[in-house]
Amino acid sequence: MNYAKGVALKCHHEKDALVWEALVCLPWQHYYKYRYAVVSYEDGQQVIEKEELLEHTLLLHEGLSHGDVVEVMDTWCDRSYPGSILSTSAFTKVIRQHKQIKSGGEAPQQQPAVGEAVVRFQVMDWMLEDGQVVSVTGSIPQLGMWQQDQMLLLTETDTPCWEGEIRVPYSTFAFTYKYAVNTRSQAASAAAAQAATAGRRVRQPSGSPASPTPAPPAAAVNGPAVLNGQLGRLGITANGPVSSSSSIMPAGAAALGPGRPGPGSGIPQEAAAGSPAAYVAAMPPSPPQQQQQSGPGGITAIMRNATSTLLEIGEPRVCSLPLAGAASMGAPAVVVRHDGFVRRDRLWRGAGLALPVFSARTFQSVGNGEFLDLLPVVDLADTSGMRLIQVLPVNDTCVYNMWWDSYPYSSLSVHALHPQYIALRAALDDLPGISMPADIAAEIEEARVKLDGPVVNYEATMATKLRLARRIFEAAGHKSLQTQEYREWFVASESWLVPYAAFCFLRDLFGTAEHWNWGVMATPTQELLERLTSPEQEWHNNIWCCYWLQYQLHRQLKQVSEYAASRRVVLKGDLPIGVDKRSVDTWMEPHLFRMDKSTGSPPDFFDPNGQNWGFPTYNWEAMEEDGYAW
Repeated sequence: MNYAKGVALKCHHEKDALVWEALVCLPWQHYYKYRYAVVSYEDGQQVIEKEELLEHTLLLHEGLSHGDVVEVMDTWCDRSYPGSILSTSAFTKVIRQHKQIKSGGEAPQQQPAVGEAVVRFQVMDWMLEDGQVVSVTGSIPQLGMWQQDQMLLLTETDTPCWEGEIRVPYSTFAFTYKYAVNTRSQAASAAAAQAATAGRRVRQPSGSPASPTPAPPAAAVNGPAVLNGQLGRLGITANGPVSSSSSIMPAGAAALGPGRPGPGSGIPQEAAAGSPAAYVAAMPPSPPQQQQQSGPGGITAIMRNATSTLLEIGEPRVCSLPLAGAASMGAPAVVVRHDGFVRRDRLWRGAGLALPVFSARTFQSVGNGEFLDLLPVVDLADTSGMRLIQVLPVNDTCVYNMWWDSYPYSSLSVHALHPQYIALRAALDDLPGISMPADIAAEIEEARVKLDGPVVNYEATMATKLRLARRIFEAAGHKSLQTQEYREWFVASESWLVPYAAFCFLRDLFGTAEHWNWGVMATPTQELLERLTSPEQEWHNNIWCCYWLQYQLHRQLKQVSEYAASRRVVLKGDLPIGVDKRSVDTWMEPHLFRMDKSTGSPPDFFDPNGQNWGFPTYNWEAMEEDGYAW
């Protein structure tokens, strides 16, 4: 979204809330989408400091007339709200994948009527289980007068949003309300499917026939809508037609008419200067046998037969008049309450396990824990009720080709996976009908027994795995390079894979990863990369074997991730805070790092002298120039 074209908001205090608002003029259309952000300006450039979690959708009623006011009250919700973590892919795609996601739904709309305001409720809740619904109850008859069996049942529109509408006479404001989570019975589930839409008939101006007539087409009554929105809690600049506390009016809209009669106007007036000729009135009450309630607020679905009700915590919410905006605008025809999340007393809680992959050793491991050794760890987590496994970094750290490289936080590449995690026994599983040659299988078993010590022998393990991986590649593994799956992976990975393979070749050639000592090779170019990785070079098998090894690591880690997801266990990674000075990344993008600086930590309980990690610091200004592409 382009916030530079957004509407800036002005703020004021309403008791303990900081409210930001603006007045914006909009032509009528079915809906508007918008989002809020906190922005600042540095040297004339707009900087987005915070952005709201989700995009808002504002539906406009067809019955709105020229100059009508729509009051929008939005609640700021961003990633800092604890409940928002359930919107991440770890929950939507893994932990709560059993919960059906709904999209594109619409709650039944009431139509504006003289002397009344349509109040639209919207609230979010990611924690609902199947069979649970969201309702709203409150201090007015349309909301059940706080009676649990008379709550207004909301409609799930787009997960996690629930919406519903009532019509409220101006004389009834202010009123209080709360949201509730209901676990409903089968009978109530069937009744909830009957979302009733309020009927309507047209009240003619004085002198016209009194009998009901069809409502005129939307184009006959739709005009510019005046939206007056407020944002509680935090100030923002809204992108799109509505701003963080927003009032929406077309140019000169305040002069188009007085709007709806105000709260003190008594009974609805038949007409007012500048008003359209037609008004929408409420339909007669529905038959009592229906699982619905009617009244001043029109026809609404009522929550009955709930087996349990969880009322949100905290003080009741308040919906009051008059709201923000100039008094000359009149009372709003529609009041929209985007209330953020249902306030629960308990948010989601879960347990997990953190470990380095090299520690997850099984009886099939060769020297250290491997990616496929995480499969039984997933089973353990699921059986014991844990929903997350976090592993230490799995990046390639082969900088020195010695035991120092066992430290998992000194990355040779931010993309490449460490060769120590390959399960050699499964390195040909992507080739149907091809099994591991017997002599190589025997060597793998011999290495497994030999390296099965009480501690990891890193140097011996790496030498053995790289040697056997090369044998497997030359014997049959090279055939993987002809598969469609490999080709697709190569295209997706080429931007980092080719420089990584070239770097590894030069590191082994020069005997050091200190690329600044590589002479003419110290400054990589596209031409240099193409020459080094060309199939015509005598060392091309080294390059292809490097590609193949990374592909097998990718396949095996993906297999574990997908298996974990099938058991509703999240596999979470870890990233080092920096990269090694002797890395592919500093070789390819030296301008992104301050190579003469070094990160570390000050003296603390663990080390009274402090620590020097040796990672170059980031050149944030250079990274900003290309949009932080790296």
